[in-house]
Amino acid sequence: MARGAFAASAAALLSFGLGIGASAPARAVELTTSWYTASGPQQLRCRVVNVGKKPATVLVELVDSAGANIATLTFAGCDGEAPLAPHGFCSVLVPGPASAYCRITSSSKHVRGAVSIEDETSGDVLHLVPVTK
Repeated sequence: MARGAFAASAAALLSFGLGIGASAPARAVELTTSWYTASGPQQLRCRVVNVGKKPATVLVELVDSAGANIATLTFAGCDGEAPLAPHGFCSVLVPGPASAYCRITSSSKHVRGAVSIEDETSGDVLHLVPVTK
């Protein structure tokens, strides 16, 4: 095999192999927010609702600057395993002080979400922003 043909074959195999290992599910939809900080007696919460007519797999994360999911409480339907029913909702949260953005990965384009900063004691919503593509 000529050197050029070998290099081309190796590159094609490598890119094919990387594509298999690094690809997300074909129909995955990812939504994110900007960066938010909850201080003192506040908490960050990411909320999701399935506005579709079919169950959806939904993974909701509060992602810190190291790329780690820092959510300390994940409600059913937001764990990426149990499906979120049509018109169902769920959320994840982390108490402050914390800084993160919300990332929602779903099998359906029919999910909507928002991130909020809440008073941890009263539950009052201090700031609420929709999640976008």
